[in-house]
Amino acid sequence: MEKLRFEFVMKAAADKKSNALMVTSITTPDGEIFDIPAELQEVSLHTELMKTDIYKKIKNTNLKRNQKRNVWILLNAELKAAYIDEGGNIQFRDIFLEEKWGPTPK
Repeated sequence: MEKLRFEFVMKAAADKKSNALMVTSITTPDGEIFDIPAELQEVSLHTELMKTDIYKKIKNTNLKRNQKRNVWILLNAELKAAYIDEGGNIQFRDIFLEEKWGPTPK
């Protein structure tokens, strides 16, 4: 089963007074990092991700503003359809995500 690493960050919400949990990037097992555009970072947009036990643990972690957690999540069919297209490209909501940087050469 495939897996991806998701970065969860607690950021200021739109009102700047409360906090909002965001998904800011996705990393492949090969070390490729893909940024999620700011307008798609709100965790409530990631409905399939919110159904996982890992998300429930992240939610219960009580992150403070600007704290982050990187977690590997095994992809079931629904998660794979949401984040990987048929060609193996990383996507979300039918847009390709921009690669931040590739794996570090050894």
